Amino acid sequence: MLLEPQEQALDFVPHRVSCGRFCTAVLSAEGSCFVWGPNEAYQCGLPEDSLVKSLTRLKVPKEEPLVQVEFGEFHGVGLTASGHVLRWGQEQGPDVPLARQALDDPKTRGYLPKSINLNQPSPMLLECRHPVKFVAAGGYHSALVTTCGQLYLWGSNSYGQLGLGLKRDELAFAGQPRPVDVEGALSVGDVSHASPVVAGVSLGGLHSAFLDVQGAVYTFGDNRRGQCGQGEVTQLSAPERLQELPRADGVSCGGFFSFFQVADDLYACGWGKEGCLGFGQLCKKQLRVRRVPPPQRGGLHRRSELLRGVGAVAVGQGDEGKQKSVVGRPHVREKEVWGVYSKEEDRAIRSVVPVVTKTKTASDTWPDDREMHDEH
Repeated sequence: MLLEPQEQALDFVPHRVSCGRFCTAVLSAEGSCFVWGPNEAYQCGLPEDSLVKSLTRLKVPKEEPLVQVEFGEFHGVGLTASGHVLRWGQEQGPDVPLARQALDDPKTRGYLPKSINLNQPSPMLLECRHPVKFVAAGGYHSALVTTCGQLYLWGSNSYGQLGLGLKRDELAFAGQPRPVDVEGALSVGDVSHASPVVAGVSLGGLHSAFLDVQGAVYTFGDNRRGQCGQGEVTQLSAPERLQELPRADGVSCGGFFSFFQVADDLYACGWGKEGCLGFGQLCKKQLRVRRVPPPQRGGLHRRSELLRGVGAVAVGQGDEGKQKSVVGRPHVREKEVWGVYSKEEDRAIRSVVPVVTKTKTASDTWPDDREMHDEH
C-alpha cells in the first residue's frame, strides 16, 4: 500500500494491527488509527458507507490516542489511552423506541422489540462509570473490563453470549453494556474489591469466555459444537466454570472453538472439522477440553509473520473457507499455526506446525451469520 507524500510526512509507524471479518485497522505508536475494507454497516467507523480501499484515518472524539481496536462482524470498539471506550458500526448507535401500537396485527406486534439501535457511522463515546483497561469484540457482541475488574457485555444475546442469565425471548439484544454478575461466582478469597477480578476475556462468534485473577475459566453462550467445553451441547445463558482446567493463563475464542493456555500446555474444544483444533485428526465436535499435541519441527508450512498483541489468540473461519489459529505468549517466542489457511492448497493442516514470529499476537475473525447457523 503506497501512501501519498503528504501522508508519509506523518512519519507513520505501524504499532498494532487488528483484523475483523473483512476490515482491518492499524494503530501507530502515537495512537493514531487507520482503517480500510468494506464499510456497508460502518464497521470501519467512517461516515461513507462504501468500500474503503486505502488506509484512512479514524476520527476519534477529542483526538484521543487509541491503545486498542477490535472488530466484530459489522461493528468495532476502541479503547483510548485515558480508559474511555468508543463504538461504531451495526447497531452501535442510539436506542430508538418503536411505535408498536401502530401495528394492526397483535401477533406480529408480539415479536417486535420495544426499541432498536441505529447504526453508528463514526466512533461514539460509550458511557461507563469506571476507566476501562481492555475491550473485546465477538461476532455480534462486545465486552469491556474496567480497571477494578468488572466485566460488561452488550450486543446480541441470541445464544446467551452476554452471560446475563437471560434467554433470547427474555433479552434478544442489549444496546448498552450490562454488568455480568461474576463476583459471587469467583473465588477471590481475601482480595479486596478494588483489585482486579476478571483478568481476561475473549469473545467468539456466538460464545464468550473469561478467566479470573486466580486462573479459573468461565464459558457461556452458543455451545452447539462444544465450544464452551462443558461436556455437552446445552446452551449456557450464564457463566459456568470450566472444572477440567484447574488454572489457566490465557483464553481465546474463535468462531466455533476455544483455546486455553495452562502453563506451557494448550487445550482446545469445539469445532474441529477443518483441522482447526490442531489434534492431528478431524473431529466434528470436541465437547470437552483436550490437550493439543506439541508441534512437530520441520513442517512444510513454516513461514514468518508479523503479529502483535498480548496473550493467546484464536482466529476463526474467514473468507473462502480459510481457517487458522495462532497462539502466543506475551513475550517473544515461537508461535504455532494449524487449520486451513491456503486457497491454493485447500486441505486441512491437522497438526500444529511451528511458525517463526518476532512479536506478539492479537487478532480475531469468525464466520458470518449464515455460516454460524449452518450445521454443515
